[in-house]
Amino acid sequence: MKVDWCWACKRDHPILSEVEFGAVWRAYQEAEGARFGTSLRLSGTPHENRETLLRLQGSHMPSTVPPGATNRQIRYQPLKDAYEKVTGLKFEGDDPKVILHYRSSFYGPPCPFCGRLLRNERARQCFVCGMDWHDTAKVVCRRER
Repeated sequence: MKVDWCWACKRDHPILSEVEFGAVWRAYQEAEGARFGTSLRLSGTPHENRETLLRLQGSHMPSTVPPGATNRQIRYQPLKDAYEKVTGLKFEGDDPKVILHYRSSFYGPPCPFCGRLLRNERARQCFVCGMDWHDTAKVVCRRER
């Protein structure tokens, strides 16, 4: 696990390797399977399926959800629990869904100037240090000083 900048959260936090993310994802899927049962089959219209899932989510509320939690926090509580279980770290944030952005393959390589992860693998400008190398013959710093 490496601490780096997350574009989804706009702050530094641990970025998971593919192995670590895979463990978190499997734990999340197992929690969801246990929560709804493995025989969940949705065969209605999309609207009916959505209503069924919302009804099931309401009846299978995780026990660790804080009072006053939003629907999104309730929905992704198993993901938060899996993240904390696998990493041993406390999730610091309001929206557990951003954990899906905490994987190293979601980002590009490190910036050649400051070392922070770029937004994607094709990026030619770093929005942390401001360096722009679209034209390799003329590297420019676009950061206002």
